[in-house]
Amino acid sequence: MLKLRSHRYIPKRLVEMLVEVYEEKELNLLMEDSYKEKKQALLNRRKISHLDFQQFVNSTTDSIYTQFNYFYPVKSFAKRKRMNEIKYDIKLHDILYIAFTSFNDESSAEIGSLLDKYAKMSYLILDLRNNSGGKLDACLKIARQLLPRCNMLILNYKEKQVIYQKINNEFYDFKKIFILVNPHTASCSEILALMLVQKLHNVHLIGEGTVKKTVTLHAVTNLKYRYHFSITDARWYVDHCDVHDLQSNIIPVETEGCMNQILKIIQGDD
Repeated sequence: MLKLRSHRYIPKRLVEMLVEVYEEKELNLLMEDSYKEKKQALLNRRKISHLDFQQFVNSTTDSIYTQFNYFYPVKSFAKRKRMNEIKYDIKLHDILYIAFTSFNDESSAEIGSLLDKYAKMSYLILDLRNNSGGKLDACLKIARQLLPRCNMLILNYKEKQVIYQKINNEFYDFKKIFILVNPHTASCSEILALMLVQKLHNVHLIGEGTVKKTVTLHAVTNLKYRYHFSITDARWYVDHCDVHDLQSNIIPVETEGCMNQILKIIQGDD
């Protein structure tokens, strides 16, 4: 993201739409007199720049995840293309290893294909290190392939609660699932990890503490006017547990490394 310049203007009709969505979605927004004054001052401007709107958002919420930013589409596309990469390997003939750094339609489809192709493998390693998250729908699509029938995830929005369910009992049943995490594991990665830890009894979480992102985001992107608006819209839970409960399940990496640690766990069960 780039530092904003005041001469980049947004049509007032779009600003009014953004304010409306902001008021509807933002969890940490208090509709007090000070907010109403700032809103009126913003809308009274003859022209409203990206910087004007960014300053308005920054002054009306304390959420570190709610952000309004300017971007260059070409650079953003190149970055997004790199984030779609998935690495996989078959280790010791019986362990499926999958590493990916973003949840999106492409990654969820490819992971689904890998799970189907190598369904006879006994063990699965999901490497979520440096995975910063992505689309919740993609996260849930992957989770549904690994979970039995259950209530998967609870989202508490401003005005409602939504419960996501797995409605059938068909899933890829591995002897053990190993999840690798680090301090850059965030958002959908944390959600997927906690769903698997809570709902299955054969999951080992290995690595370091994660980002601890307790909320989901609603995104508004406009390529023509080059802005991306992320709004904190819900808090997430799995069986009334949140990302802080995930931390207590993390096994520290031993000196010999993750793979040797995983092999020791597998051999200990044989």
